[in-house]
Amino acid sequence: MITTAPAAADGLASAVTLPTRSQSTSLVEGIDRIPAAAESREGYVRTAFKHGNAGAIPDDGCNTRAEVILQEAVEYPEITPGCKLTGGR
Repeated sequence: MITTAPAAADGLASAVTLPTRSQSTSLVEGIDRIPAAAESREGYVRTAFKHGNAGAIPDDGCNTRAEVILQEAVEYPEITPGCKLTGGR
């Protein structure tokens, strides 16, 4: 086994043990080894992400978020001027 300490986003390092070349694991086993945690949206503020959000067609007024909502809609929302979406699912 190889132990390494990659730098984390906060500048701290945490030890990670990597398998050696002689060891192998299946994709499913590897995925099962990934630690899982409950989702947390603490500190997220949508308005903090304004840059680069004109969408695929900048002139239609729909940002990327609206385009994804339209693409994945089960019930299509009403689109008002400026690509404001109301209703739908």
